[in-house]
Amino acid sequence: MKYITFTCAALLTLLLANPAAARVPYAAEDAFYQGLYHAVNKNFTRAKDMFEESLATDPTYYRPKEGLKVIATLMEKKIDVDTAKLIFKGLSLENERTMEEALAAFDEAIAKNPGLALSYFIRGNAYDTGGRYELAVTDFTRVIDLDPEYEDAYNSRGLSYYKSGLYGRAIYDFSAVINLNPGYAAAYYNRGLAYYKNGQYERAVKNITLAIEANPDDIAAYRARGTTFLAMGETSRAIADFTKAVEIEPADAEGYFVRGLVYASQDQFILAIADFDSAIAKDPNYAEAYYNRGNAYRDRDQYFKAVADYNKALKIYAGDIDPYNLVVSSFGEELDPIVSDVYYNRGTAHIYKEQYDLAIDDFDRAITIKALDADTYNNRGVAYSKKGKYDRAVLDFDMAIALDKEFTYAYKNRGTAYLTSGKYDQAIDDFNWVTRLDPRLTMPYYDAAIAYEKSGQIKEAIQAYKKFISNAPPQYETYINRAREKITELSK
Repeated sequence: MKYITFTCAALLTLLLANPAAARVPYAAEDAFYQGLYHAVNKNFTRAKDMFEESLATDPTYYRPKEGLKVIATLMEKKIDVDTAKLIFKGLSLENERTMEEALAAFDEAIAKNPGLALSYFIRGNAYDTGGRYELAVTDFTRVIDLDPEYEDAYNSRGLSYYKSGLYGRAIYDFSAVINLNPGYAAAYYNRGLAYYKNGQYERAVKNITLAIEANPDDIAAYRARGTTFLAMGETSRAIADFTKAVEIEPADAEGYFVRGLVYASQDQFILAIADFDSAIAKDPNYAEAYYNRGNAYRDRDQYFKAVADYNKALKIYAGDIDPYNLVVSSFGEELDPIVSDVYYNRGTAHIYKEQYDLAIDDFDRAITIKALDADTYNNRGVAYSKKGKYDRAVLDFDMAIALDKEFTYAYKNRGTAYLTSGKYDQAIDDFNWVTRLDPRLTMPYYDAAIAYEKSGQIKEAIQAYKKFISNAPPQYETYINRAREKITELSK
């Protein structure tokens, strides 16, 4: 089963609070944009009012802080009006996603006043937003060289290091922020995330807890700590944190969605479905919630409901097109991995519904998007086997094995296809290989015994039945009894 954001690491990626990209209330964004408009038009008094209004709406929103710093620097006569206008022009262009033009404006502002730390800081944030982390680090380092007590520069450089996978350097910078300002709550939170990525879970929990103590209504911190508890195997504490996040913001669809993912990861599918229901009730176009609810239904063997949810997710992703007449170009590249998994899981549900042609169509689509996924080839092979097209199924199992040399189920499925089509020697080789890869799998002994028997290798068949009996768990009682009967029959 393929769940979106199934693992702890993926959950943390979903929850990562980044001052350069955090979700901001509409009122705060609107006030900031109005402030930019006034600033570009040199009405700095009105711009200051709007930036302050934006910051009052969301004190964690770093953009209005930048705007206020520019105006303060202007009032202190450290820059002239034209330089301030250039910086605000760059901020405006950055918000319009015209990044190169924004950077050109910041470059011009820096050229006019190369000793101003603020200009480098703002350009560094622009580089960070554009994913150009090395350049961002260079600018933030320049800020720190100019002003060693510029705490926001340490925090921003730490975030750029974090996104580059340099967690040790990130921890160093977040620690520098805390040394400069022990009340800087975001630095504790960010350092907690870096400790998590470094596998230092106890330190992660300690730091995120300090961030929560500073801001008891920080839902992102509760979610991050919950994710850390989940990685530590402390499920009840994880659920408590995700529940607290929901209680703080009960209208937030994402809160229910994230907790639903956690319940699903613990195989608590009824609770997961209830949370996905709540997410969908609050956001009827929440495609990921439909998809993951479909997965939960599928894991409860409710295949018709699962397919209905997969269809809904696909229609939302592709803009309300018939979910069985979609083409890959209907989706953006950023959705490709998700859509591939939706097709994979819908195809698997179709197998259980015995709709093998529909299953094959879905696996075809999934492979078009993600051509090197061993699971998809394996499941398409199963669908072809169910249709009696064993030679075609073997080709898919071959591909799955080529992509994953230790894919036990692909060997087992190929062995079953060989057995059913009368190719007993190949079947025996596959079943025996499965038991070498994973001795805990006992049915391949039974299947190998059948292949030995059908090929006339009676002694080997009896030995395989005995191995099955000695390794099979009690729930295989029916097969154990049949194996005993076969041993008796073949020993005559």
